[in-house]
Amino acid sequence: MRTANFRDDVLWAIAYKNGLDPAVDFMSDEADAYASFINGWVRRLYDTQDAPEWTYTLQYTVPSNHIVPYDALPVALAAGMRAPVNIGRVFKVYLADPDATPFTPIDTPFRLTAQGVHVGFEHGTYVWIKFIQQTPQFTARAWDSQTTYKKGQPTYSPQTGECYKSRSNANTGNDPAFTLQRDLTVETTQQLQPPNPGIAATPQIVEIKLALASSDSPIPDPPPASRVFTIEVRQPSTNGPGAVIATTSHTATGTESLATILSALHTSLAADPDLASWTLTENAGTLTLTISAPQAFSIKATYNTGIVVENLSIKQTSSYVPAIPADEGLPQRTKLTLTQEDVMPCDFVLSFVTHDSIEHLAIYQATSIDSSVQILAGIAAAVQAAAASDLFFLNFGALIDESTNSITFSKFATFSLTAIINCEGSPWWEYVPFPFALVDPVVTGAYGDSLKEQGQADKAAQEVQAVPLEQSVRTSANLAPAKDRATDQEQPDYNRYGR
Repeated sequence: MRTANFRDDVLWAIAYKNGLDPAVDFMSDEADAYASFINGWVRRLYDTQDAPEWTYTLQYTVPSNHIVPYDALPVALAAGMRAPVNIGRVFKVYLADPDATPFTPIDTPFRLTAQGVHVGFEHGTYVWIKFIQQTPQFTARAWDSQTTYKKGQPTYSPQTGECYKSRSNANTGNDPAFTLQRDLTVETTQQLQPPNPGIAATPQIVEIKLALASSDSPIPDPPPASRVFTIEVRQPSTNGPGAVIATTSHTATGTESLATILSALHTSLAADPDLASWTLTENAGTLTLTISAPQAFSIKATYNTGIVVENLSIKQTSSYVPAIPADEGLPQRTKLTLTQEDVMPCDFVLSFVTHDSIEHLAIYQATSIDSSVQILAGIAAAVQAAAASDLFFLNFGALIDESTNSITFSKFATFSLTAIINCEGSPWWEYVPFPFALVDPVVTGAYGDSLKEQGQADKAAQEVQAVPLEQSVRTSANLAPAKDRATDQEQPDYNRYGR
């Protein structure tokens, strides 16, 4: 509903018409009188027509006596409504949702009783009632911190220029102009772990050369007879030699070349079943045997002359690095928890900030009939709806835990979350909006009443007679055609349709 500021657009407008400066010489008794005139004209005009801005069609559960009370709670509130409203003037009672069947609405006869709306006997569990809420009440009596207000009692805030009504009895010392804003409980329960594609293992590679580790005396080729070449493959160990995996030796005949001896050592090791998954490669040109294995190992290679045992040349070209398996990673999980004090008709504003310092907002407007679970569901729906305009909310998880009154958000991204409650008018007061469509006729009529009070009956009569004109101007704006009559856009294009 379009609204107007009660003080600036209505109350003070009447004062200006009377030649007063309301910011300087506007007495409280005059303001009270104007408020009385305003309420009188609002009562006259509020439900005179099917005003689209304050006409609702809500779903109600039908009691066993077939009478829906005027103050019954609807199954759900209409969009933009913060609190349920009492049924005033009734236009229609439908047996099915008229929004779901707009071309064939199913209405039923009804009658009004002292207790509520009798919806007949042909209904099901629910009916849909099209109505205007009961006429709102306004006041110019400023809020007093010492006054105890009862439920539904109106007050006026000079700070905001608006009217409010108390949500409860024993309402004392709660300024309606106060805006409640506080942080909600938020905690990150799991940090982001990005997906890992995994890393293949790096084998250990060792080269054994048929040459002495010390180059003082090279091995003759062919080596003399009875010289023994030995290679041992062992497990790695930090305390002494490790366990033997495989071993081989070859005794020179005196006629064999070093290349032939290398080939014999290679063939013997390759035949060992414990080295079945290993790769052994010989290079006769460089007299080198290369051993590659998918694990760590140690090598001892010797040349025994019968007098001394000397070490052969060993060179490790690659160390073993175990494989790192691939994993899907873990999303960041951040939990928002509601307390019972957080369940109120307010805006729940969630601000997600990503690593690039960009803010992403999701807002849910809670109503007075929302439970904690309904608020959490509304927040989840707001996040889902935000994805239509903000790509951050795509693939965004929201899991509700009713047992802890919490909702956990998850996404494969790093983000911070700040969640606040923002209540205009505070939890103790409900804002009473002044309909924009009634400003002109109400100001005109109330000004006429003020002139009558001053004894200027003739001028007052002229103002009162102008009220229907003011109302018709506003009504015609609501009923105006979609296209401007002053242009040819209203006329159909006959050539286009072949007529």
